[in-house]
Amino acid sequence: MLNVTDKGLGAAAAAFAAINLLSSLPAIAKSPPEGFWLTEDKTIAVALGACEEESSKLCGIVSGLPGAASDAELARYKSQLCGLPVLWNLQWASEGERWERGKILDPETEMVYDLQASIKGSLLVLQIIGENGKPGETMTWQKITTFKEACW
Repeated sequence: MLNVTDKGLGAAAAAFAAINLLSSLPAIAKSPPEGFWLTEDKTIAVALGACEEESSKLCGIVSGLPGAASDAELARYKSQLCGLPVLWNLQWASEGERWERGKILDPETEMVYDLQASIKGSLLVLQIIGENGKPGETMTWQKITTFKEACW
């Protein structure tokens, strides 16, 4: 089991340093959502952080597949899913206390949707924005510090 709070992450830290995901986001949000998040169905762990070094935009990649232990279909696609960008270009909107104008990929359908997100305690609430600009489907991800089936 990976414990992301350990100092000795080794390969994991090197992998994230290489893609700038653990670089600090500028202090613009009250609670920047940097770190690891478990999807609502508990099958995928996503690492969130700055899109690029010194960027104020938020991005996320698949960093683990905890659901692969019990889902052979998910395990079969590990090489395609690990490292896959699933969130990008979310921008902080202080007037709304949320991240907005981002994109999210549904890996199953390969569809990309407009997205906004907000922090509610240890939850990240993701809301799809429809073509008409109105809020659509909502997903809730849980902040995590440990998970099985890391991608590295």
